[in-house]
Amino acid sequence: MVNHELHRREFAAGPAGRRGRPQADAAAQPQGWFPPPPPPPPRPQECRPGTYSCTVNKNGWRVCDVSGRWVFGGYCSRNTECKYNWQNGSPYCVPRY
Repeated sequence: MVNHELHRREFAAGPAGRRGRPQADAAAQPQGWFPPPPPPPPRPQECRPGTYSCTVNKNGWRVCDVSGRWVFGGYCSRNTECKYNWQNGSPYCVPRY
């Protein structure tokens, strides 16, 4: 029983308490240590999430994802091209003239 109590006291005191040395300050940093650099700033949004657009070459359409980046949506079929309807904000594949 005595050994059990001794072990319990040592465990509660921690490693520094067993060796008799004071514990290092928790806020102190080792010499030569530098904090990690801050993360880069977020890229500006290219578009408003949930909106649509025709691709640059007009052979398909794209969708703005939740992070504000254009994502390819699909191709227009043969002999058609993408036209954007500004009144309702939707792209349409229409016959080429």
